[in-house]
Amino acid sequence: MSSKNADIDKEIIKLCEQYFGIKKPHAFQVAIIKEIIGSAQSTLEAEKVIGEDRKPYARLLIAPTGMGKSLCFSAPLLWEAQALIPRLSLIIYPLRSLIMDQERRFRASHIVPIVLLGGQSPEQRQAAWLQLKDCMHPSTRKPCVILSTPELVQSPSIITRLQAFAMPLHLIIDEAHSFTLWGKSFRPSYRSLVTALKELDIRHISACTATAPKDIQKDLEDELFLPILGIKPRVLELNPDRPNICYVAYKPLHPLLCLGSILAEAERPVLVFCRTRADTVNTQYYIKHCGIEKKQVWFYHAGLDKEVKLKIEEAFFASQDGILCATSAYGMGVDKPNIRSVIHLAMPSELVDYMQESGRAGRDQRPSTAYLPHAVDHDNANRVCIRAGLLAALQNSMQSLMQSTGANDTGQLPQERCCSVCNPALKEKLGRDQGELIRKLVRRYPASFTRASLAHLLEYGSYPQGFPQRLRSFKKLTYALDHRRYQGIAADVVDALIAQDYLRESTHIFWYQKLFCTHKKSRTCLFYKIFRYCLHERTSKYDTSSDQTAQETS
Repeated sequence: MSSKNADIDKEIIKLCEQYFGIKKPHAFQVAIIKEIIGSAQSTLEAEKVIGEDRKPYARLLIAPTGMGKSLCFSAPLLWEAQALIPRLSLIIYPLRSLIMDQERRFRASHIVPIVLLGGQSPEQRQAAWLQLKDCMHPSTRKPCVILSTPELVQSPSIITRLQAFAMPLHLIIDEAHSFTLWGKSFRPSYRSLVTALKELDIRHISACTATAPKDIQKDLEDELFLPILGIKPRVLELNPDRPNICYVAYKPLHPLLCLGSILAEAERPVLVFCRTRADTVNTQYYIKHCGIEKKQVWFYHAGLDKEVKLKIEEAFFASQDGILCATSAYGMGVDKPNIRSVIHLAMPSELVDYMQESGRAGRDQRPSTAYLPHAVDHDNANRVCIRAGLLAALQNSMQSLMQSTGANDTGQLPQERCCSVCNPALKEKLGRDQGELIRKLVRRYPASFTRASLAHLLEYGSYPQGFPQRLRSFKKLTYALDHRRYQGIAADVVDALIAQDYLRESTHIFWYQKLFCTHKKSRTCLFYKIFRYCLHERTSKYDTSSDQTAQETS
């Protein structure tokens, strides 16, 4: 039996090298491929025996981005075609861009992708069905797979067509965390998909994702596997850490203001994640306008036309030093292996989404960097490793994290490229803090600026009308400020400095709304402290004399 297993392992490795160019697949990949092939053969043997109970198979694979989860479901397609095993494979993807990317990968691996998407003409849809029929015919058998979205698969016409093939179905849910996170909010079609799939002859369900905490695993078990197959899935969970990704935290005074310093240091190609569609356009314009990059910079979001998105995808995929500003519409499962840096201008609402998006970096396993807007006191001796903190929050178990990553007792990972907490030199490479330069300017000349006048100076590099002539000697302090980077955001930067208590507006009548600098929170500059001290002494003097007069009178 062991020699037979060894022979199967050799055949799988040979298959991976021949069609996918992978000479040494991971052990977990070989094990999952062998299990899927075995389940297909078991189903075929059960079909030959009348009255034999058909055993269902369910599996949930949780592995970091870039670990080759798609290989686990691609290699069996080639095996099944060679063995003439009559079984359909349907993969549900959350995004059209992901389908387009996977279509290209399947074609490169000699697998015929049957793409079913909304917006296709009747002729295109009919051609897809004819191609599927030709691939599944015994005389012309070819490895093939159906790629679609949850909205389209549950349409009655698609269900009827799939039923007409009268074959067992292997259902694959890619990016399975979307079933829970999106299905409960803006993609209810994920939840209603289960009702439609019950009408098909599904014997095997595989779900894969890079991140699935216990609550998501429980939801997939209760809402997907049990309703369709009646069994719980076998959970295969790998360590979610990506050791080739270094996490560098920066405290954003304003996201765009920090972007220039980061891009000056970040290795290309770079993927910049923005929160909204408008932010992608503004960020791309900002990068070009500030002279950071003028040619290879694009913006990408779901609202673009199909042709435009395809051109941007192809251009960025071929680029070696480009910058793409995108929403989450570009991300999950998109296989551009050489993205060296991922920058987030704002943290996603879910930690799961952040781990997915930051995992776009370094899919080729080469050293890469993820920049996150996270307030970390790098000078604090009790600071926690960023990597350890992210993984602990994801797994809800610091103890298991220590065992799986090899962290020491303090939770810090000592690797040189671990994070900017373990290696503060990584943060220092980002250059001078523009916020510190502004504070230095205000600290040198307190009570000289208002919000409006300071914003005017930052944005235009000139003094506002009516500004005192005697104070114009401080221009030498502004040479390090790149005024182009404040275009359109200067007022927001000043507001952020005030909100974070680095600058303070005076409420006194002599300096009403004038700005003073605070060295740290709740610590005012020396000039302001001397003024308040003198004012307090003078006030207390009069208060004391009035109290003594009142006592004598009584």
